[in-house]
Amino acid sequence: MPLETDGKEWAEKDKPITFGVEILYLNDDIFRFVLKNSIDTVTIHSNTSVFCDEFIAHRIGLIPLTSDNVVERLRYSRDCPCMGGCNECAIHLNIDKKCFTHNGDFATSADLKSQDSRVVPACGVYAKTSEYGADSDDIVIAKLRDGQELIVTCVARKGIGKEHAKWNPTAGVGFEYDPDNAHRHTTYPIPREWPKSEYTELDDELDQAPVNLLEEPKKFWFTVESCGSLKPENIVLMGLNVLRRKLTDLHSHMLNEDSKINLFYLSARKIMNTFAKAPNILLISSGVSDEVLQCISVATKAVIPTDVYAFYHFVDPVLKDSSIFENTKCVIVCNSGLLIASHWRLLCSYVNKGGFLITVDTEYSEVMHSFLLGSGIVTGPLCMHPVSGVAYVKNDPLGLTGEVTYTETSFMLDHIKQPNCPPAAFFRFSVSYSAGKAFFVSINFEERYLIRNFSQALKYAFACFNMQIKSSADIPKLTEGFLFISENIYEKLSQRFLAFSEVNKNLFSLTIVKSATEYNSGNFKPASEKHLPIIIQPVKSTVDGFNTDLYFNELKTKNMGKVVLFVPVVTSTMDIISAMPTDPDIEMSTVIIAGVQLKGRGRNNHVWVSPAGCAMFSFGFKKPFFSASHKVPWLQHLLVLAVVDGIRSRPGYENTDLRIKWPNDVYTSDGAKLGGIIVNSFSIHSQMTFHLGCGLNVSNQHPTVSLNELIQSNMPRLSIEQVIAIVMTRFEQLLFVLEQGNMQEICHLYHKYWLHENQKVYLKDMNTHGKVMRLDEDGYLLVECLPTGRLVSVECEGNTFDLTKGVICRKMEYENSDKS
Repeated sequence: MPLETDGKEWAEKDKPITFGVEILYLNDDIFRFVLKNSIDTVTIHSNTSVFCDEFIAHRIGLIPLTSDNVVERLRYSRDCPCMGGCNECAIHLNIDKKCFTHNGDFATSADLKSQDSRVVPACGVYAKTSEYGADSDDIVIAKLRDGQELIVTCVARKGIGKEHAKWNPTAGVGFEYDPDNAHRHTTYPIPREWPKSEYTELDDELDQAPVNLLEEPKKFWFTVESCGSLKPENIVLMGLNVLRRKLTDLHSHMLNEDSKINLFYLSARKIMNTFAKAPNILLISSGVSDEVLQCISVATKAVIPTDVYAFYHFVDPVLKDSSIFENTKCVIVCNSGLLIASHWRLLCSYVNKGGFLITVDTEYSEVMHSFLLGSGIVTGPLCMHPVSGVAYVKNDPLGLTGEVTYTETSFMLDHIKQPNCPPAAFFRFSVSYSAGKAFFVSINFEERYLIRNFSQALKYAFACFNMQIKSSADIPKLTEGFLFISENIYEKLSQRFLAFSEVNKNLFSLTIVKSATEYNSGNFKPASEKHLPIIIQPVKSTVDGFNTDLYFNELKTKNMGKVVLFVPVVTSTMDIISAMPTDPDIEMSTVIIAGVQLKGRGRNNHVWVSPAGCAMFSFGFKKPFFSASHKVPWLQHLLVLAVVDGIRSRPGYENTDLRIKWPNDVYTSDGAKLGGIIVNSFSIHSQMTFHLGCGLNVSNQHPTVSLNELIQSNMPRLSIEQVIAIVMTRFEQLLFVLEQGNMQEICHLYHKYWLHENQKVYLKDMNTHGKVMRLDEDGYLLVECLPTGRLVSVECEGNTFDLTKGVICRKMEYENSDKS
């Protein structure tokens, strides 16, 4: 396929390039995905010319920059953690031009100085001295008179033409069939179509070429006109790479019939699902009494569905930087008058990026109003009378008024107005140019009105934000636990359990009862957040919510998981495992399984959303302190590996999209979280006690994707009982491998499934970039620092890996300030 540049054929030494690609696909659309550098930000420090700043910035933005051999090494600025334009994601250029002559002077592209000699204007003096060798003039930016100056700083970033036209690498793309093709139809003269003129007369009839109508024209002229940033041949080759990647992705998803459905489903979920894991709701309340704090917590929990959102309550302002808003759906601020200017700036930025904000105060804050107005968020205040439900426009102290159309009038009709009780006025504002919204409420903080007012305000705000609201039917009650023991050890362990009829340990108590008949006829303390009654079940019995036959038929362990304590509704399985009787056989054999967890938790007091359909279980064991298995990092690696490898090594389930995200999460390849691991440990004398917990989405529809959605359509879906038995079996096998000292086998399996092979990362605490290598002998993440090549080990405990940004940093600790 001959390529043309500037109307000239390639030199003889440059052989024509032939591609086996239909011209339909090799077009300008593909080239819009080709990367190039363009000036993205212009900062004008001084401009005394006659031209306005906007005109100057526009002129500079049109200057093409050379991008060959540079653009692909740069990060996208949105993926770089620097937030300001570092050498990894940006190229800095500047102009410092002043006229000293009476005849005037020009500021041109030649005055644009770059910190990287490879990224310069693709015209004028720069082009003449480069490999491009093009003969063109410098681009004029502005004409300066004597004494006038132009001082500008620019930042160039990489992008694609699909995002903005300034990144489009081509000025024009076209093709035509070669006249000398198989049909030769373009050489046939048709005299009757010619205009009648003496100049159209033919002296001799042209020879007609032989025609083969079965042939298809395959030779064509393909013309690519570059804007100067990239060589035309590089544009074509990079466009072909884009096409190849797209076809490869399509092919990998179309290998089987099931993937034809999953291709659309996974792509749609990746685009539509903003959160890869359960979104957070943050409640920040400060400067209020303990009684008010208690009411606020109760009122909030009455509204938020805990199987959809992860709820965190802070009693002090924690708005230090924007990292707290990651994966956050909504921020609720109570008593916002105590927030300072830096807090409001962060909140305004959060809303402008699409976040939801609710403030609840006793009166409207002028400080809050001024910050929001300055950020372009406030567009119209709305009040509602608490008794009549009539909406009206409020004239606030800053004079902001507006027309508001309002139809909902029922959310405060049940409010009982008392004498000397200030009314609850509602203010609602929305963002006019982004997905974010803010809702401001002024209510009475007296305790007798607070719970009702606060709950009603949150319900209405959530409705405005299209967020889910908990109904009274969504609040399950804590239940007793049911103890199932494998048949071959039933007699032995049932007696061991009954020997511990009452257990008080770690601020949690257990009551172990021989049978359901005894429990129903006795006066036993009911289940609560600090107490659990346990009923021993007969051999091969079952209860609603847990199929013991499925579980024990799947279980292939020697010791682990032979005893199941199933609790339909529980605060957290980790609370129960820490309160189990101190008996080696009981500790090694027992697994705690929950139907629903009300306060599931992960590392660093993070909340784990635990709806029905999620496999939630905890177990524990003891080992000598100096055994190979005493290293906590390896244990969490073993458990997450047991989940992924246990399922994917099952015949027919090998292609299930389960992957490992360091250090302790189960993810899909496209970044959706399915599960997580928690490991707690403590030592007594020469013994180490380990408590392990796991949560995995098996069949629940929210908050993210579940395991059964990933399984191929021709394979049976897995039950929670099967999944837990598979994990327990595989964990015991891997623990044995670890105790034998065979770290290589563990590492090989872990690296087989992890998402971080040679991943480029940014170590935030060290302020350096690096590349992920492998796990080291202690189970830590080994990272090669770039460009020094120094190897560093990153501990699992306290660190988190932001998969989308490639950032490793300290994991935020959520202190539980909930007083309810």
